[in-house]
Amino acid sequence: MSYSRYIRGCLRLVRPQIPILSRRYPANAVRFLHISRVNLHVQDSQEQYEARYLQLQNLLDAEIFNVNSEIAPQKVLDALRTCTLFQQSLIEGNKLQKTKLMEEVTNLMLDVLASSNVEFTEEILKRFFLLKPETDDAIKVIELFYMKNPEKHISHEVAMVPFRNAIYDGKMQNAADIMKATSGSERYIAFKRKGMRKLIGYYAGFIGSVLASVQAAIRIGHPELAEMSTTGLHVMILAYFLQNTVLGVMAFASKGIDNGPISWQKGIFPSHWFLHSDELKMASKLVQADAEVYGAEGFATRSIVKQTAERDMVVNEPEQEIMLKQFWLSGGDGFVWVEPDMDPAEIQWAQHLKDRGIKKIWQKDNKDRLLDSETSERGEDFRAETENASKAM
Repeated sequence: MSYSRYIRGCLRLVRPQIPILSRRYPANAVRFLHISRVNLHVQDSQEQYEARYLQLQNLLDAEIFNVNSEIAPQKVLDALRTCTLFQQSLIEGNKLQKTKLMEEVTNLMLDVLASSNVEFTEEILKRFFLLKPETDDAIKVIELFYMKNPEKHISHEVAMVPFRNAIYDGKMQNAADIMKATSGSERYIAFKRKGMRKLIGYYAGFIGSVLASVQAAIRIGHPELAEMSTTGLHVMILAYFLQNTVLGVMAFASKGIDNGPISWQKGIFPSHWFLHSDELKMASKLVQADAEVYGAEGFATRSIVKQTAERDMVVNEPEQEIMLKQFWLSGGDGFVWVEPDMDPAEIQWAQHLKDRGIKKIWQKDNKDRLLDSETSERGEDFRAETENASKAM
């Protein structure tokens, strides 16, 4: 029996309604995708999930782990896509609860990327993040990428993909961990420092070429002045460039950092601003989202504020608080109370958080509601006893 016939037989046993052919994916991806293609609105039994997991494991053994030659990047992505889709079906079927099978699927993805015949490039990392895996898995994959690529860093553009997914899912701590592991990591800072040194070298070369051009122009245009000392002129030109350099660094390095929800602490040098500028952008989005989901009156939670303080940042006063102070100081002059606009994207985000069971800090969970119901019942019993006692008297 051929391997393809064996897979078709397994698929018919597990989910007979799954089509065998697909036109949306390449032919080499069909094997992987059929194992994880499920109807997310139908909950399978644990036995069916385990059966499909065994199929996936056997298929990865045949296509990835037991292959001696280098695996093509597309086949690696097909395997990761299958694992991700299968994991999403597990999450949907288990009502967002972590199970041992989910952890095993995560280990399969890590084993695929850690395999010696798989070249774990940043392109594969980026395309894996675009599959929207669980943020816990994204953090583990980042750590694995660093292990397999000791000299490489993760670009800010790639890091923003799992960072946004974590915020969208309401997992602010995971977003903070991703920020620290990417744009706030020592590797990324070393990359930025290397780029800053290159810029300084290019700028120094430009100043040197200007001074040489001035000296050449003097020799050609005014030969009689060639024997005279031009040190004073060079010093004036050099001072002009240095002054503009300092002003330019101050202007561009601090551009926009005081207009958002977060800024640098006092006493931090502009060089630090430049090296950690991408980290500041991520922290700004994190604080804003945390205040929106878990905070109160525009303030972020204590945990996120503490972590930003550890990164030499300070959280600014919320805009709502500033406007409220201005309202009271002006007696309400110039203010008009209006209904806030409902952004369709915010409505969709709120519904997504609700589906994932994310609640604000003041929203009570089911246990609190049960306690409240018990308290209200006890209060009604107490009132009834009091009324009976008063009637008896």
